[in-house]
Formats: sequence, C-alpha cells, structure tokens
Amino acid sequence: MLLRLLFCSFAISIFAIASPTLSSAQEAVPRIPLQKKPVVQNNVIDSGYTAIPPADSARMYDSIMVLRRKQIEESSHVLASHPVQDAFFTISASVSAVNWFKAPDLNQYFSERSYRPAPKDDRTNINGLDRYITLGGQFHLTNDIAVFVEYDFLARYFNTVVSQDTLNGVTYGEREEHLDATYHTLLTGPEVTILRTHILRIKAMGGIGAAFVLGSDEETVPNVARSSSATGLAISFDLATDLHVVDWASFTIDLFSRTISTGALKTSGGSDLSSGFGTHTQTFMNAPHASGSVFGLAIGGIVYL
Repeated sequence: MLLRLLFCSFAISIFAIASPTLSSAQEAVPRIPLQKKPVVQNNVIDSGYTAIPPADSARMYDSIMVLRRKQIEESSHVLASHPVQDAFFTISASVSAVNWFKAPDLNQYFSERSYRPAPKDDRTNINGLDRYITLGGQFHLTNDIAVFVEYDFLARYFNTVVSQDTLNGVTYGEREEHLDATYHTLLTGPEVTILRTHILRIKAMGGIGAAFVLGSDEETVPNVARSSSATGLAISFDLATDLHVVDWASFTIDLFSRTISTGALKTSGGSDLSSGFGTHTQTFMNAPHASGSVFGLAIGGIVYL
C-alpha cells in the first residue's frame, strides 16, 4: 500500500513539471486566423478586417457615386451628339461685313449720272455691300443631307456730292446724287455635310431661286426722284463651318457667293432708266440692268427646334 502511494505521488509530480512546458509550446505556435470571404454591402467591401462605415456614410457615398456617374453620362452624350441629330428642322441667320460686290451696269449708270469722266471704266469697280442679311430654314433628311430654303437681303447704296456747275446754260449749286439698289432673293437647294467631328462639321450648300430688285434714284438739286424694279434669277454657293457650342445652337462661319442676273430696271410706267433724269437731260449710254455678283465671309448661328 505504501509503495502504491509513493508511485502515485511520483507520477503527479512528473505531470505537474511537464504541464507548463506543453502550455509554452502551444503558445509559441502562431494562430492562423480563419479566411473570411469578402462581402459587398452598400458598395463597401467588408474583407473581415475593415469596419463597415455607418449607414449614413454609406448612403452619402452612394449618392456621390450616382451623381458622378450621371455627370459622366451627360458629358459623353454631349461629346457624342451631332447637331443634325438633335432636330429635324433648324433655323439659321447670318450677316456679313466682309464682302466684294460687282454690278457693272449700275456702276456705269451712276458714273454717268454724276458726270464722271470715264463711266465705262467704272464698270469693273468692286465695292462692298452696305447690307447682307440671310434668314433660312433647313429640313434634315439624314444626318448628312438636308434641304434648305433661304431669304437673302442685299443692299448697295451709291451716293456722291457734285459741286456747283453749269449744264446747258443753267447753273446748279452743290447737289447730292443717290442710287439705292436692294436685292431680295429666295433660294432653295441641297445641303451636304462633307466633314464631321463631335462638335464641328463643314457643309456645302448650293441653291437656285428668284431675285427681285428695287432701285431708287434721287437728286437733291433739283429735288427729283424715281423708282424702278427688275426680276431675275439668283444662284448661290456656300461653304459653311458649323461649331456646335450647346445642345440647341451652333455658331457658323460662312464663305458665300451669290450671282444675280436680272433684266433692265424699269419704272412703274414701264420705261427703262436710259432716259434723262434731273440735271442729266441727255439719254444715258445704256439701260442699266441690276445684274451683279458678290462673295464674302458671313457669321451667324443655327437654332435646333
């Protein structure tokens, strides 16, 4: 019995000595954490080690992302849009201050009226128009082809001051000579886009139509005046640059030409302008027509309806 007790005491002592060593060995082995599959919650990835933002912060983050995505989509839409895709019908207008106009008959006629020494030499004179205004509409059949209708207003005002002189035994004081010619044309034809980018396009237009010209003669001493008119044909060609600045409008730069051919200017009584007028009692060399041509540069805009 005594031996049994001694053996048990010895075994307990040995176990007590060995237990701390085992505990230390277990603590020395590093603990590998369990791998946690990432979870997406409110657009925030929870990897198991990153704290999920509070609900209010997550909602704010979502709102910012949605707003940014919307801005990107709108920007992409503007860059990818083309002017003619926005509307079937557009309205355009333009004006020109840089142009060259030549009307041989009117040049010679006014030179004769103001007693210039070589009226025939003035036929080749080139002057600028005093007014050039256009207003038109375009019907787009496809992205690159359209039909346009356009009204043009052109005006050329001749005037000069003649000093005192004696004509046919009559002395006239200083006087002013005026000749106003206004052109009204209605044109129609095709419009073709020949180059296109996201915000720019270059288009060519050619048209044909009717022309109506009004003439007005005036001489201040003696105070006399007469009116005349003529009809004819007008032909146009334009090479225009269309800069798409906003969704609903474009800025245009137009290189244009107009050729107008008319009959003789006639008064309401049916007579032409070859008869004498005012101080000029003699017959003029020719019965002037209002034919002329002009080319130049115009600026304007287009509105998409």
